[in-house]
Amino acid sequence: AHYLREALLATGRFSAPFEAAFAHEFALVYDGDAAQMRDAMLERGFLAGVPVAEVPGGASVPEGTVLFAVTEKRTRAEIDAFVREVASL
Repeated sequence: AHYLREALLATGRFSAPFEAAFAHEFALVYDGDAAQMRDAMLERGFLAGVPVAEVPGGASVPEGTVLFAVTEKRTRAEIDAFVREVASL
């Protein structure tokens, strides 16, 4: 999860709304329409994350906040492919 977070931040398409310790889940703010990003990534075969605005009570976070979850089932190659695709949007 930490590897994905840093890779997404490095794309310049995301920012961190806050700094906090985490294990498998983290939130980043997408520089664009988070729901469109999620849909475009789904078309490419990736489950991109949950736009927090779609979750009840999610209005208290910055617009474009996306919750990501990563488990040990994802390989570094899969994570790198995900990052390449989301950076290309």
